[in-house]
Amino acid sequence: MKTQRIAPIILTLALAIFVLALPTFAQGRKRENNTAIAENHSSAKIAISISEVVKEDSKTQNVAGGRSIPVRFVWLCGSEGNAKLTELIAELVTLNTDGKTTRVTKKMVDWTVNKPITSVIDLPMPNDVFAKTFTLQLVGKFSDGVVEKAVSAVKQGSFPLPSLVGKKK
Repeated sequence: MKTQRIAPIILTLALAIFVLALPTFAQGRKRENNTAIAENHSSAKIAISISEVVKEDSKTQNVAGGRSIPVRFVWLCGSEGNAKLTELIAELVTLNTDGKTTRVTKKMVDWTVNKPITSVIDLPMPNDVFAKTFTLQLVGKFSDGVVEKAVSAVKQGSFPLPSLVGKKK
């Protein structure tokens, strides 16, 4: 008779322990899955490098209020794993002979992975003002199909000034 009363109590206790332990088990399982996802996608990488920045004064065009000078730059997007570049913006900032800065941005729309790419950004400049130094930054995002990450590259330097700049007439 006593075993008939104890059996439902033991069964109820076992069921209660199982119900209380289930969320803890599920959290541990969830952590294992998140770790697996991070490990699977950690091999996806994008590396961007800028190898050359040249101001092409010979191709300058006159525009209203000054001139537009093409600045050519060569860059490379290296990819490992299943990473794909999804967005890229070029930002060129120059310090000019008049003491002011010029900032130009351009959304990059065409790139080939693991191949040098030549791009041009037009630099507006007032007449009789010249860019002395530059900072070119490529800022973008890449995805491995699950996670999106940021990527960037920076190149700084100086542009040669025309021989007439700084000379008194």
